[in-house]
Amino acid sequence: MKQEKLLEHIANVEKEQATFGSLRPCDSCELVNPFQKTDTWCYNCLCFRRNRKKPKQFWIVSIPGEPSKEEAFRTFNEATQANKLSINYKFHVPELKIGTLDELMYLTEELRFLDDYTEDVLHRLVEFMREVLQGHEHFSKFFEVHDMDVYTYVTRFAWNPVKFPVHKPLIVLYNNVKIDINKLDESMKVHMNDYRQLDRNLENIQKQHTGNLWTRSLAGIVKKEHFVLNSEYLITLLVIVPKNLEKLWLETYQTMSDMVVPNSSTKIFEDNTHMLYNVIVARKTAEEFKKNARQKKFLIRDFEFREKQMEEEKDIEKTLRNLKRAQLAVLQRWIKVNFIAGFSSWIHIKAIRVFVESILRYGLTSNFQAILLVPLKSKYQLRNLLNEQYKNLDSALGFGKSKDVPGPLQNMAVIEYFPYVFFKIKFNFFHLKKNMSD
Repeated sequence: MKQEKLLEHIANVEKEQATFGSLRPCDSCELVNPFQKTDTWCYNCLCFRRNRKKPKQFWIVSIPGEPSKEEAFRTFNEATQANKLSINYKFHVPELKIGTLDELMYLTEELRFLDDYTEDVLHRLVEFMREVLQGHEHFSKFFEVHDMDVYTYVTRFAWNPVKFPVHKPLIVLYNNVKIDINKLDESMKVHMNDYRQLDRNLENIQKQHTGNLWTRSLAGIVKKEHFVLNSEYLITLLVIVPKNLEKLWLETYQTMSDMVVPNSSTKIFEDNTHMLYNVIVARKTAEEFKKNARQKKFLIRDFEFREKQMEEEKDIEKTLRNLKRAQLAVLQRWIKVNFIAGFSSWIHIKAIRVFVESILRYGLTSNFQAILLVPLKSKYQLRNLLNEQYKNLDSALGFGKSKDVPGPLQNMAVIEYFPYVFFKIKFNFFHLKKNMSD
C-alpha cells in the first residue's frame, strides 16, 4: 500500500513536470545548446575532435537596466565577448511582489541559508543516485531537467508561475520552497535508510552463502537424502574435513567409535580448503565419535536438518532480491522527478536572491537586467573586466574578497562583495566522479 501511494504521487509529479517542460523563457529567446559535447582542435594541419569539459560553475550578474534593459545587456555582452571571456544569456527574473524593506533584509540572509541548504541536499541526492543507479545504461538521463541537461536548463531557465505565483509575497514564496526542500530532504533520508537496510539484509544473506563451511548457511547444499531422519537409534553427523586430511578421514572414520555405519560417509560439498562429509553413527556413541574426530582435526558441525527451514532460507534471499528489484524500479522514478524538482527549486531560489539583492542595490523600481555568464577563459580576467566596467555603481565601497567587504556586510556573513549583484551556480556535485560526464 505504501509503495502504491508513492507510485501514484510520482505519477502526478511526472504529469505536472511534463506540462511545465514545454514553456520557454521568452518568445524571442534563442534556445541554442550552450555546450556541445565535442569541439575540434587542429595541429600541423591535422584536426581532432575531443570531448569538451562541462563547466563547474556559471555566474549570475545583475546590473542596472539603464538606459534600457536591452541596451544594458548589449553593452555587457560587447564588453565580455570582445575577449571571448564568457557566453552570456539573459537570466529571466519576473516582477515579484516586493514587500517591506525589513522583509527584504530578512530574506537576504534567509535565502542565503536556503541556497546553501538546497545545494547540500542536491549533493546528497546525487550521491544517492550514484549508489542506486550504478551501472544503469541511461545513467546521465537521471540528471536532466525537462529533457535538458542541467547546463542547458539553466541557460533556458523559465520561471514556473504555477509553483511560484508571482502575485504571492516574497516571504510566502520563500516559505513554500523551504517546505519543499525540507520534504525532499526528509523523504530522501527515509528512502536511503530503507534502501540501505534492504541492501544490508541481502548482503548478510549472501555472506551466509559464501562464508566458510563452519559458518555459512547449508541451504542449497545439504539435502534430505544426506540424512537419516526420525530414527530413534541412528543420527547423521556433518564433518568438516581439511582437504589435506581427506585420505585420513576415509581411512579412519569407521574406527572413531563403536557402531559407525560402514561406508556411510559421502562427500556433500567442498570449497577451496575444506570438504563437507556426512557420517551415520549410533546416537549413544555420537559424543565419543565427535571427541575422537576433533583429536584428528576434523570439525563436527552441529546441525539438525529441517526441510521447512531450508526452504525458508532459500526463499528469504529470493524475496529480498525481488524486493530490491521492485524498490529500485520505484526509486529510479522517485529520484528522477525529485532531482528535477530539487534542481528547479534551487535555480528559482537563485532568481529570488537576484531579485531581492537587485531591489536593495538599485531601488524599488526593479529596473535591472540579470545575466547568466558561462565563463570561458580566465575567471580572474573576467572578474577584473566586470569590476572595471561597473566600478561606478558603488565607488564608496571596496569590493573583492572578505578583507575588502564593508564592515556591516561582514556582520551579515558576506564573504565577497562587488559593485554589481553577483551569485554563482556551482555544479561541483557533477564533477565528483568521472562517470558523471558520459
